[in-house]
Amino acid sequence: MRPSKQLAESLAGPLGISLSQRDDFVRFARRELKEGWNSQIASAFETADSSVTSEPHFPSGTVHLLFTDIGGSTQLVQRLGEAYVHVLEQHQRILRNTFTKWNGSEVSTHGDSFFAVFPRATDAISAAVEAQHVLANEKWTEDVRLQVRMGIHTGEPTLVNQDYVGVDVHRAARICAAAYPGQVVLSNETRVIVERQLPPDVSLRELGRYRLKDLNEPEHLHQVVMTDLPSDFPPLKSLEFMPNNLPTQLTSFIGREHEMEEIKHLLNTARLITLTGAGGTGKTRLAIEIARQIGEQYPDGVWLIDFVVLPESNLILQAISVTMGVREEPGRSLLQTLTDFLRSKKLLLLFDNCEHLIYATARVADTLLQSCPHLQILATSRETLGIVGEHQYYVPTLTLPQVIDADLTIDTLYQSEAVRVFLDRAVLVKPTFKLTPANGPAIAQICRKLDGIPLAIELAAARVRGLSTEQIAARLKDRFSLLNTGNRTALQRHQTLRATIDWSYNLLSEKERVLFSRLSVFAGGWMVESATEICLAMQLEEDNVLNLLLNLADKSLVLVEEQDGETHYRFLETIREYALEKLSESGEEQLVRNRFVDFYIHFAEEAERNYRGRKQLFWFSVMERERVNFRAALDYVLRANQPDTALRLMGTAFWLWFFRGPWSEGQIWTEAALAQTPDYRTSAKAKVLMGLGLLKFAQSDHSSAHRNLEESLSIWQELDDKWWSAFVLGFLGLTVRARNRDEASRFFEESLRYATAADEKWILAFALWNIGENELYLKNLSDAQQLLDQCLELSQALGDRMLQNEALRALGEISEAKQEYLHAVDLYKESLSIVQQLRDITNVSVLYFNVGRALQLAGDNERAAEYFKDALLQSEQLGKKSGVLRALAGLGVVAAASGKPERAIYLLTVSQILDAKPGSSFPPNQSAWQWLTDHFASARAQLGEEQFGRESEVAQKMTLNEAVKYALGEF
Repeated sequence: MRPSKQLAESLAGPLGISLSQRDDFVRFARRELKEGWNSQIASAFETADSSVTSEPHFPSGTVHLLFTDIGGSTQLVQRLGEAYVHVLEQHQRILRNTFTKWNGSEVSTHGDSFFAVFPRATDAISAAVEAQHVLANEKWTEDVRLQVRMGIHTGEPTLVNQDYVGVDVHRAARICAAAYPGQVVLSNETRVIVERQLPPDVSLRELGRYRLKDLNEPEHLHQVVMTDLPSDFPPLKSLEFMPNNLPTQLTSFIGREHEMEEIKHLLNTARLITLTGAGGTGKTRLAIEIARQIGEQYPDGVWLIDFVVLPESNLILQAISVTMGVREEPGRSLLQTLTDFLRSKKLLLLFDNCEHLIYATARVADTLLQSCPHLQILATSRETLGIVGEHQYYVPTLTLPQVIDADLTIDTLYQSEAVRVFLDRAVLVKPTFKLTPANGPAIAQICRKLDGIPLAIELAAARVRGLSTEQIAARLKDRFSLLNTGNRTALQRHQTLRATIDWSYNLLSEKERVLFSRLSVFAGGWMVESATEICLAMQLEEDNVLNLLLNLADKSLVLVEEQDGETHYRFLETIREYALEKLSESGEEQLVRNRFVDFYIHFAEEAERNYRGRKQLFWFSVMERERVNFRAALDYVLRANQPDTALRLMGTAFWLWFFRGPWSEGQIWTEAALAQTPDYRTSAKAKVLMGLGLLKFAQSDHSSAHRNLEESLSIWQELDDKWWSAFVLGFLGLTVRARNRDEASRFFEESLRYATAADEKWILAFALWNIGENELYLKNLSDAQQLLDQCLELSQALGDRMLQNEALRALGEISEAKQEYLHAVDLYKESLSIVQQLRDITNVSVLYFNVGRALQLAGDNERAAEYFKDALLQSEQLGKKSGVLRALAGLGVVAAASGKPERAIYLLTVSQILDAKPGSSFPPNQSAWQWLTDHFASARAQLGEEQFGRESEVAQKMTLNEAVKYALGEF
């Protein structure tokens, strides 16, 4: 920037002059200074460049727009008066410094808002994150804590006279306006670019779709979450959205028409209404329904604060402030800050479950109502708050059938709210259920025995799945005291829920209770066989387990589901937590948990034996189904510090994560098991080390994988285990093959030697595949063909689909090397079909790429591009960089062959540059490498050296995410 320009901007900044106006300001300043302004400043202007032809450089094309705005600025101006100017200047200095640091360009400043653009989306995010941190930690004058809302959008606005115009500018501004002070919101277009390159300790939270002012289509918005700054904000405001945090109700609201009309009428004049009544009468549900119906009367929204989760009265203000998105300010009480925030707002607060904090709630409500003239409060409590102006409304139980059973008809039953609730909830669990003259009297009896209490009626209705209405009514006889309304006001809501579950539990026989508690060890559901094996202990007999389980299902304590033609059982999580408490109280928790772990150890060992045969697909599916239970078993043995058991379990369970992912999670479990056994030299330790090596190999961390595998091999060799030594040696060869094929040959040949000595078909086929594929890469095609044919024959005899896949893929590469491209396509597709059936995520992207390459070599560029795109999407989803690079290169080849040299240069250049970085590699096949370089040279020749230089320079600046987005934008 020229000296005169720099000086002008240093003066213009505090005056709020935008960049687009600053050249005029420079000219004006020079003229005025010459006529007698401060001589020192005038001299500075005189010595600066006399020309002002240099314009600020704004990026064009796709840019990333950031709008900011100070929240609550009007209130700050009123409170601070002239001192607000200093706060504003302090805020402007922070933002300008941050924008400059992250390559941003300030477009304009209006009052307390900024508009800046960035050439990179990641810079825009980083600028916003850093600015929020600096603003939060700044020592403000007048003990102010400034909060700034920010909105980011990616688009292609038009650059006109050093300013941006177009709908993308309006979108960015509206996104900012929808945010709350301290919140950073971004569009989906920006999210797509930055989500894999976020700054440390930063994540994204999906907010949903919102209609914003003046925009035709809803915006899909996301929030930037910073771990060390507040991240919980109310829902965004939009044209079609009533500001609220009311929970979504999953069941119908039935009846209460009279109560709702009366309470709505009271709200026309009353500012505080407290709904009182016994526990379980539906006070909360009624309050929420009323708020939902009248919410449009409150432009600043309706907000629910549930006091039941607050253990101490001093947390009330914090709970309200968090809900409203209000932060504490240094030097001021939170009540003062909250009162200032609410003073001008027209909104309705729902204070739910106030009884255990009644006095503190009364004080807070009284202060807020006196200070905030447009605020109303609707509270629920088992007693009134007892302050001036409060209106109490007692919520009765649901209406009951008013005639004796002999005179009941379908019409008279429907007049009862309690009956209608019972019928509605019963249909949810048994769609064929309906009210009939036969079951009507029993339903009426149930509703009367339960005093019309909604919570108890809903639970009773759930039992129609396994009991008749007559059976339900009969069983209530001895359990009515649990739901007696005489002393309900002494109960809290969660205790009332416990009472209803207690009622269900107490209806069980002793053996049903034992099974109920033991089943709680299953975190992910169970089959009859696993329940029998684990829960069969003292007090139970084998032939009773199924019957007892069916009894629990009939009583709706257990859910029954069909999965892949088999019956599967599970708890609702709330019921499981209750059952876990009962297991703990029983004194047999350790016994049952140890049986649970033992079962899954044997389960994983059986699965491992079957991974190498005809039942592969079945066992992959079964292990996936049991994933949550394996996590629970591993968590237990690690927490219980059972290192031997942890090694034995993880030594076979790791295959689940290796074959089905996510690899990173499997790595966490294996490392945790190893951390408890630093000095072990056992076969179990060798298996877990091997598992860790395989998981790292799948993530392309070949050097770390090699170290883990070497340590595993040393133990297997100490134990003279030829089978596993051969297996580990094969993977050691794979870890070094890309960089040193001669060294890989040594590992593969030793693996074959151990496999031959082990005299077992599968490990021999595995060794033949490794050494055969290595011969392929060494261009010994005849030897490779012979070895791989043997491998294929053995694997087909064994029924091992995984090994067949590997042999077919390598044979496809041999056909490709022989220029038999269509035959190669057939072999690759057969291999791809197998890995898709097995859901083998480690190989799908590789096969997509191979099919695409063979098709391209055969001249079918259009179909080749589709396979390369599939390879790209699959690799990106897995976070597999080497696969992404291969796919980008493949698409670059297609572009070169299709007469699109610019596109080819972008994609091939990016893939070559990133290939030089650790952790990425192209196919080791030399002919495949030649295929890439030949098309790169072709595209370069088509462009000519001058244009090639320009396009190459642009390509070298592309990030991997930008390259992926560019690659998917065509074909």
